[in-house]
This record gives sequence, structure tokens and C-alpha cells, in this order.
Amino acid sequence: TTTHRLGPLISYTFRERRHSWLNAPTVFFLAQWWIQHQWRTGGDHPNTVTQYLSMFILGFSFRGDA
Repeated sequence: TTTHRLGPLISYTFRERRHSWLNAPTVFFLAQWWIQHQWRTGGDHPNTVTQYLSMFILGFSFRGDA
């Protein structure tokens, strides 16, 4: 089945330091809405969920040198 989502990804990378255990710390925010999904059809069936249900993700990532 095909799944399509649409929405922005916003990220910010703080200063990058070479040879550090916490290198290039990045904060990101993802907001997406389903455009096409098998179970999010918005139909009349009682088990379906509206496709306009949104998904929000806030995260943190980094690279490190051991």
C-alpha cells in the first residue's frame, strides 16, 4: 500500500566542534499530515481515521568521536 505525507522539516545545527564527543548537535521539528494512507481514509467504516490527523515530532541528534 502507498503512504504519502506532506509537511515541513525544520532543523538547526549548533556550532560544530571537531574531535568532540558531542559534535554538531542538531534540534529538529517535523510536522506532517497524511495525504494518502490505507487506514486514514476518512471513510464511513468505523475503523477508519481521518487522513487529516497530524503527526508532530521533536528530536535531537548529534555525531560523536570516540
